[in-house]
Amino acid sequence: MAYIGQSIKNGTFTVLDTSGNTYNGSNTAFALGTQVGSPAQLLVSHDGVIQKPGTDYTLSSGGAAITFSTAPASGAAIFIVEISGAVGGPMNTDINGAEFILDVDGDTSITADTDDQIDFKVGGSDKYTMTSDTFTARNNVTALSSTTDANIRVQNSTTGSGSSDGLLIQATGNDVYVNNYENADMYFRTNNTDRLKIDSSGNVLFNTADATLGDTSDNGVVLTVTGEVTAARAGNVCLLNRLTSDGSAIEVRHDGSVAGNIGNFGASNMVMGSGICGIRYNGSNLTPFRIDTYANTDDALSLGHPSIRWDNIYATNGTVNTSDQNEKQSIQLLTTTEIAVAKRISKLFKTFKFNSAVEKKGANARTHTGIIAQDVQQAFTDEGLDASNYGLFTSDTWWEKEISVDAVAEELDKNGNVLVEGKDAHTYLDTKEEVTEGYAEKTRLGIRYPELLCFISNCFEKRLTDIETRLTTLEG
Repeated sequence: MAYIGQSIKNGTFTVLDTSGNTYNGSNTAFALGTQVGSPAQLLVSHDGVIQKPGTDYTLSSGGAAITFSTAPASGAAIFIVEISGAVGGPMNTDINGAEFILDVDGDTSITADTDDQIDFKVGGSDKYTMTSDTFTARNNVTALSSTTDANIRVQNSTTGSGSSDGLLIQATGNDVYVNNYENADMYFRTNNTDRLKIDSSGNVLFNTADATLGDTSDNGVVLTVTGEVTAARAGNVCLLNRLTSDGSAIEVRHDGSVAGNIGNFGASNMVMGSGICGIRYNGSNLTPFRIDTYANTDDALSLGHPSIRWDNIYATNGTVNTSDQNEKQSIQLLTTTEIAVAKRISKLFKTFKFNSAVEKKGANARTHTGIIAQDVQQAFTDEGLDASNYGLFTSDTWWEKEISVDAVAEELDKNGNVLVEGKDAHTYLDTKEEVTEGYAEKTRLGIRYPELLCFISNCFEKRLTDIETRLTTLEG
């Protein structure tokens, strides 16, 4: 008779050899000669009657034996066929949550016994669960690739589903990439709280959602794509701990060249500066220090510059000048000519106003008392001496040029974060220590008043001595 229905596409029917089984009305379990994963894989005929899987018989011995619910009588005719593989056409029957067993020993299966949920069991335990909108892995998720790239892509209804949409986690060779194709932010959380954010512009924000952290009272750290680092907190903001040796903890550079350092010298001293010029915070003293050699330096640095001066110095005491005889030579009294110069200078003290003060304050500029350096210089010249040979007189020359700087427009990204800081146009004076093309020569004269007054006081002493001598003569 011809086959009726859809032809078999794949799968096999195997008649099992049961000739060695003894049916005596008491035995219920019989070897199958093979291992079967499910009772449904067997077609069992008992004296010409098809048996129902799970009711009339079950599997035992790990699927290697069949156990009948009723012991076959002596001389019973038992016929068993194993059905393996997919038989017939596509299965379109509703199995209503029944477990679909995949392997021989029956511990790997697919089931949908929970409404709208598919469970994947491997090795006897649930490993994966799928619902209408989620896929859950109980343990590990592994993406394998036969090439150098292995990818996991995450997309939703907002991102789109193209190759340039959503989130891509990619392993390329030994490198790993996490790529948000969308023009949007990436968040990293612990304890359901945002800890780190990379905004769409590439700025990295720690514990804050505000890239303009310096303008707020938030705690956090911001690293901008333009290289700016901002940190804020209620307590100590930055802790730098250099271990073992003395040296730099912060190195400041300009276009790759070192411009200065901040570091430590000893366990409790901080130092800062550049090259031969530095400061050491030495207990209760602020002392000169060489940054290039990380050593103390004596009698080598000046405070200020002839072209870049301090304004006022507020102090409880005046300066202490070295006056130890052991550090001096050519010690002598003023000559007659020097006394003559001092006499001339003693008559040169005047009142005056500084030009810079008048420019700022107008008529309110205050009147000062002192001496004019050019007058002092001339007094020495008039007596045949050179004022520049004396420490009370100073003359400094440099070259300067006014530099104009154009305004810079502020640039922001789409989130309002500053990419380029805006600056107004301005000018400044650039100075050089030697002749430089395009720079104007500038000379400024000065007076060391303590030395000047000492110089003049010797003149006063000479005049008083002369007066006393004359009085003694007249009285005698």
